[in-house]
Amino acid sequence: MGVNCLCAFPTPIITLDLVYYDKFRDALIEHIYDVKSKTRSAQKSNNGGWQSPPVELPHEFGKHIFSNVNTYGLEQFLGGNWTCQVGNLWYNVNPTGAQNDRHTHPGCDLAGVFYVKIPEGECGDLELENPQHYPQFHMLNTMEDGLKDKTKCSHSLWFPPEEGVTVIFPSNILHRVLTNKTKEDRISISWNMKIVEK
Repeated sequence: MGVNCLCAFPTPIITLDLVYYDKFRDALIEHIYDVKSKTRSAQKSNNGGWQSPPVELPHEFGKHIFSNVNTYGLEQFLGGNWTCQVGNLWYNVNPTGAQNDRHTHPGCDLAGVFYVKIPEGECGDLELENPQHYPQFHMLNTMEDGLKDKTKCSHSLWFPPEEGVTVIFPSNILHRVLTNKTKEDRISISWNMKIVEK
């Protein structure tokens, strides 16, 4: 008799690719470096990197990124009467040796990240920590490896960044960005969202 393992309380994590990102990639990178050259870093989760204060993403970029998020991501995820409202948004530039420490995004429902510039090599995976990490610590350590991999029942999940990809996850999930071990900058855009009625 086989064992049926039902994962009853999953954590939704959405990933989607912006297939034509290369059309405006260089202009977006130039824009972020321009903001960085004029702005002191905010001190949030960034450890060794630069993080902008809240900014407004220019429409020429936002219309592509958020249209993709809404049309191919959130409209398929949320019920028909609901949509997402973008709150604060900021840019992240992590040079060699930089990382983002563990944190959450209180006061919102979802957190999003869009990968702008990703160098080849170990530039910093996104680690999302299981919200049941502490109460289920022993069970997660002792589960059979194949079942653990199949059901994603682990202490953490790691997402290697890819240019033009968006990752969206519940804002209460403890997460961090691992150290950039390459010789180039790792650039991303992060934002918070609230689920609201249409």
